[in-house]
Amino acid sequence: MDDNSFHLDFELVLYILIPLLLMRYAIETNKVKYPAAINYFKVLWFLSCSINEYLILFRQPFLPTFFGGQGDYPYKHDDVINPIYAAGLAFHLHNTITSFFVAETRAMYIHHVVTLSLILGSAFHGTTCMGSFVLFVHNIPDIFIALAKASTKYESALFTNISGGLALITWPIFRMYFLGKIMMHTLDNFEASNSIRYFYVALLTSLLLLHMFWYFLLVKIFLSFKKSGEALDTSEHPSQRGLQKTKKKSM
Repeated sequence: MDDNSFHLDFELVLYILIPLLLMRYAIETNKVKYPAAINYFKVLWFLSCSINEYLILFRQPFLPTFFGGQGDYPYKHDDVINPIYAAGLAFHLHNTITSFFVAETRAMYIHHVVTLSLILGSAFHGTTCMGSFVLFVHNIPDIFIALAKASTKYESALFTNISGGLALITWPIFRMYFLGKIMMHTLDNFEASNSIRYFYVALLTSLLLLHMFWYFLLVKIFLSFKKSGEALDTSEHPSQRGLQKTKKKSM
């Protein structure tokens, strides 16, 4: 395939994007009545994506050594990952479109730009195999982040402690350690011009720094809950400050 052509199934992206936007519209218009709907929607989305990514990626010859693979060159395209990339692009496009109508923090806007740049750039340069692992390490912790946010809508200390604890464990493993491994692997092994290689390393480093910043917020939120029984999360939407409170029950 031509190295300078998009390795993306845009028709599949559209088929996924339209239902996502319709679902999100229904959720946002009913969020007062069903405040946890967006969180459970994300739990199902990230869980299904993570399972699909694991089943596809972890049986491929390009599985990196830090994931237990044989280390075949992963900076290429393989049609087997088309569903992964279509789902990833559709979800982040839907998030970006929604952000024009639902206010988000500055960090989230930066995240949208960096993530879309990585997805579209890797699709253009034909490095979608490694890009799929970037999507995978993002999705695993998001399952528990969404569960933790759902727990703040209910008076359940047990729900919050379990989901929050799992989020605090999986976040540094996947979004910091493994993303750092991908960044260093790209710096050392990506066969491209210096400008292109450093461009992707800069984007991956930006994501890593954002994840470190958000992890600090996650720890702060969890400690606040343990101390006061309130979990205030403004990591994505500033307007959630008055909505995300939960009373701590005795266990």
